[in-house]
Amino acid sequence: TAWEFRTGARDNLLSLGWFSFPSFYFALLSLGQLIFGRTTEAIRIVSAFAGALTIPALYALAREMLSRPAAFAAAAWLAAFHVHVFFSRLAYNNVFDGLLLVLAAGGLWRGWQSGERRAFLIAGLTLGLSQFFYTTGRLTPILLALWMALLVLHRRPDHAHLAGLASMLLAGAAVFLPLG
Repeated sequence: TAWEFRTGARDNLLSLGWFSFPSFYFALLSLGQLIFGRTTEAIRIVSAFAGALTIPALYALAREMLSRPAAFAAAAWLAAFHVHVFFSRLAYNNVFDGLLLVLAAGGLWRGWQSGERRAFLIAGLTLGLSQFFYTTGRLTPILLALWMALLVLHRRPDHAHLAGLASMLLAGAAVFLPLG
């Protein structure tokens, strides 16, 4: 499917590709094929980047939520976790689930703590984008909804928080709706 983007046989990012997966992931794989040709390395490089980016994203989230030593421990554990390393080196679209969940959770946490609209928008954009990869990405909205419920129980939201949450949901919907 990725090679079809290179040859021009496919050009719709919102269609379905192999095994009924959204074709956006295959379009990303085709970028690796643009550089390395039709090779195994070309399709694995995208997952390797996603897996590698998950480590500093987790560090940033844990540092924001907990502390620098906890963030270092979390990032070091993920970098050495055999399941993460394994799936980050294969051409599987599920490796994006971890990255996008951490980015969405980080945006939600930062937005909730600081009231920054930009953080809520990052959470919404990554929430919507998480639907373009593996089917387990469908759990991201559920996990964030549960976390939002816990945050609301802990501290009643004010007008800025409600506006931020609304912008997060609207941004997520704007990204997801063309696929939906």
